[in-house]
Parts: sequence; structure tokens; C-alpha cells
Amino acid sequence: MDYIIAEATSLDQVTDSHGNKLYQARELTSASYKFSAITKILESNPVSYFLKMGRLLANYLNSNYPLVFVTDWSDPTELTGLRLETEDGFKDYPDLCFIGFYTDWDAIERSGIERIFAHEFSHVWLNWMGYDLSRSLSNKFHTCTAITDPYMAFFEGFAEHLEIVTRDMSGYTQNGLWDYAYDVNAWLCARDTQLRYHGVINDRFVYNTALPFIDDYDYDTYAGLHMAHITSSAFMPERIKNANQLLASEGAVASIFYHIYINDVFKNRYSDKAFYSSFGMDRDSVDPVQNLYLKILYVMTRLDMSKPTLLTDFIKAYGDNFPDEKKELYSLFVRLTYFSTVSDDARHVFERLYRIGRNGEVEPFRTALRESSELKTRLIEQLLSGEVSLEAAVRPDIWIDGDEYIAPTPWNPEIKVRYKFCANSATAVDFLSMSGMTVKRAEQLIMQREQLGGFKSVEEFYELLERI
Repeated sequence: MDYIIAEATSLDQVTDSHGNKLYQARELTSASYKFSAITKILESNPVSYFLKMGRLLANYLNSNYPLVFVTDWSDPTELTGLRLETEDGFKDYPDLCFIGFYTDWDAIERSGIERIFAHEFSHVWLNWMGYDLSRSLSNKFHTCTAITDPYMAFFEGFAEHLEIVTRDMSGYTQNGLWDYAYDVNAWLCARDTQLRYHGVINDRFVYNTALPFIDDYDYDTYAGLHMAHITSSAFMPERIKNANQLLASEGAVASIFYHIYINDVFKNRYSDKAFYSSFGMDRDSVDPVQNLYLKILYVMTRLDMSKPTLLTDFIKAYGDNFPDEKKELYSLFVRLTYFSTVSDDARHVFERLYRIGRNGEVEPFRTALRESSELKTRLIEQLLSGEVSLEAAVRPDIWIDGDEYIAPTPWNPEIKVRYKFCANSATAVDFLSMSGMTVKRAEQLIMQREQLGGFKSVEEFYELLERI
């Protein structure tokens, strides 16, 4: 699969004769300095490694789409629909997913292409497999600390873990302070970058964050309070995300894929020769990391991309296709998620264990630890036998229109939209977007939701709302 390097001729879209919106770019020749600079990056490690993975996936899918990289874009991103200018004229690709690179031609290394390449390229992979991001209903700003929706979370979470893989392949290590406000690291994107590394590695996103101070002078509007909440890194281990919150957390999804990546079981167990031949590879030439991602991509091609349970569906499908790895995978998944997708009761057991443990009282902790250990053993056995489902605690996504407005893009605060949220993954701050809501009522609503095991319908939600 060859690639095309092009330069953007405009950031605006044009409309073709069929009504398709197309971005515009001009193919670069090999004589162009831009072509040479991007080619050098694409041939460098680890970029070339992930470029090869994309080619292997294209082989498996028998993809006929060209692979296009467009320079001179505003931000690194994947886009769909392209009008490409060549020496022979214009050619339209209304369904083509391509990558736009931010390019600082005065110092191309500052553009960060190497760091973000695998992330953005993985979006193209999912597009090839039929992933439709328009199913994402959340209108909040997506960041690793936010709870959005399962489609956005899976899409971004998988991509974000590849940023760490990229760093590993580059020999990168980061020590010392992180998520601090001493200098430029206080900036939203800098904090997010740090959290995508440290927070993902340490599985922080499985926890909910503390509510911001509601009366803080910075939050004179709901939009300000909302932004403070979704960007908070005040993780609370005694408040584990419920199933719907976890599936809608890109940070949590990233942690799961990262811990799969660092586990030697998944890297070192190989399939038969025919499996690798279907990607155009000889089994003996596949290294352990390639082996892992070929298996991951193979499983993803078998998922129903329209379902909100993409994460749990992936875990189940991987276990079904590679049964000798199933026990290890399931054990890893439930450890990282505290069984939150399996059982609400289990999640609360581990929350209680943490609260008891931090008090330092020996006998109560021994009792709670024994109970939690017995629960873990029993649930894992039930999962592996099929007696209990991996998504037994997942409730329907029930979308509610709030009455307040938020800025989907924080650096454009003048552009606001009416906030909408999922009732089964909402926090107290989300409920505060409804007229007449107070913190006390919002917390009561969450308590009732937990006792019910989640809302089954929008009608049930509003009936309960009227009673509290």
C-alpha cells in the first residue's frame, strides 16, 4: 500500500456534485522539500513501525483506498472526504479517511508528528473497519479526564494508549513532577498530555473525581463549573466509576489497552501460519509487538462497531478467538475495572475496602479483604464459565437535554451549545445543568440510581426526578 503526501490548499470544504463535503489538497512531487521532510519522518522509527501495521491491516481488509497524508493543517487530525489535485487534474474521494499534519516548516521537529502519528493513524484504521464516530452523542469537550460516550471513548482511548507505545519505542522515560501548575504545564493540553501518560499507566481513570467547589468565584456560569469538573484530576479511589461511566471514559479505555500491551502473555503467544499470511506476513518474521497488534486488529474487524459495548465486546471477542489467552485477559480486565461492568455490588465492595484500609484498623481490614478476595475468585470463575456476563452491570445509554449551555471547544468560549448527557453515566455536575437542580437533589438522584442499578428508560428517570 503506497502513500501520497499532499499539501492543503485550503482548510475550507467544497461540495461535489453529489453533495459530499470535501477537503482540498495538492499532491506533492518528490522534488518538493515538504515531500522530502515528511518522507524522512515516515521512514523513521517508530512512525515506520505503525505505518507498516496500517499496511498489514490494509492487506487483510483488501483496502483499495490510497493512504494520504496532508501537510499544512491546523492541528493533527484524521478527516474524511478529499479532493486531491494531481498533475492529471482533480480526483474526488468522498469516503477517504486521511491524516492532516500540523507542520512547522521552520522547525519540523516542533510539529510533534512522530509523537502523535500512531494516535491519528489508528483513527484511520478504525475508519477502515467501519467505525462511525457520528454515533457519538456527547457534545462535551473530549479529554482523557472526561466522561463522554462509549463511541468517543473507545475511539480516543485506543489511540491514546498508542502514544505511550510510541514513547516506549522511542526510549522515552518521564520522571519527576507531573500535572502541576508551576509553568506552562498548567495549560489544559499540557496537563492532558501528562495525564495520558501517568494517569493511563497507573489506571487513575477508573476512579471518579471529586466535585469542584461549587461556590468558587471562577464558576460564575454553569459552563465554567462544567469545564472545571471534566478536566479535574482529583481522582477518588473510594468512588469507582460505574459500568456506563467506565465505558464512556477514554482514559479508562486507554489504560486497559496499555496494560494489554505490556503483558508478555499476549505478545508472546502466536497463532498459526495462516493467520499471519492473511495479513501478508510470514509467522517467523513477526515480532512480539506486531503479534499483539495483529491479534488486536483482527479481533476489531469482527466487532459490531454500532454497539455501545465496544470495549467489553472486544474483550469477549479476543477471548473467543484466542482461548488460551482468555483467562489472563479477563483477569486483567476485571482487575483494572474493579468488576464495574460485571457487578455493581462488587464495585461497592472494593470502594468499601479502600475506605476501611485507609483507616489503618487491622481486624476490620482483614475481614473486608477476605470478603473481597472470595468475591474476586467467585466472579472470575463465573465469568470464565459463562454464568455471568462481562457487561452484566451495563445499563442503556439514556440521553437527557440539560437546560444550561457549555462550550464544546474551550478556546472558543463564545460558541456554546445546549448540554446533553447520559443519565446512567452522569455526575452531580451533569445533573446541575437541569433547571431547579441543587447539589443535594443531584446527589440524591445518583444515590437512587445506584440503588436501582441504573435507569432502564428515560421515563423511569423523569419519574424519579419528580419524587426527589
